[in-house]
Amino acid sequence: MAAPIIPSVVILGAGFGGAAAAKTLAACASKGSCKVTVVDRNDYHVFTPLLYETATGFVEHENIGSAKLLASGVTVANSDMLAPWGIDFVNAEVEGINWDARTVQLRGSEPLLFDHLIVAFGAETNFFGISGLQEYAYTLKSVRDADRLRQRVHDALHKFEKGKDSDGALNIVIGGGGAARASRD
Repeated sequence: MAAPIIPSVVILGAGFGGAAAAKTLAACASKGSCKVTVVDRNDYHVFTPLLYETATGFVEHENIGSAKLLASGVTVANSDMLAPWGIDFVNAEVEGINWDARTVQLRGSEPLLFDHLIVAFGAETNFFGISGLQEYAYTLKSVRDADRLRQRVHDALHKFEKGKDSDGALNIVIGGGGAARASRD
C-alpha cells in the first residue's frame, strides 16, 4: 500500500491574513494531513494596532537598546508564533511564482513546492488623493516606520523646546482615520 500523499499548503506573508490562514490550517497540520509552510521576508510578525506605542515611546536616538525594547512590545518571532500550530516558517524574500511547476521562487533558496497557495502579502498605504500627503507624511505600518516617526517627533519637540522653530508654533498634522488616530473627546 502506497503512503498517502500529504498536500502542501504554502502561505506567502505572515501578517494578519497569513497568520489567520495558518491558524485555520493548524488542525490539519497538527494531524499530519497537510504540510503548511509560511514564507515571509521578516522573521517577525508585527501587531500593527500597537505600533503607535512604539512611535510614541520617547527614547534618545543613541539608545538602541531602548528602541529595540519598544519594538519588542509589538512583535513576535514568526517561528515562535507558528511552531505551536505545527506550521513551518521560512524567512525569505519571494521572487516569483511558477504556476505551471507549482513552485514559489525564493531569493537564495531552492524553489518551494505547493499544492495550494495562499497569497497574503498585505496592503499598501492609501493616501486617498490628498495633495502632499504621500510626499510628506510618515506612514505607520511597520516597526521601522514607528521608529522613524518617533525620532522625527522627538527631534521636532527638542527643536521647539530650544526655540529653533521660526514661528514659535509646533504643528503636527495627522492625515488618516485608522486605529492610531487620537480621539477629539
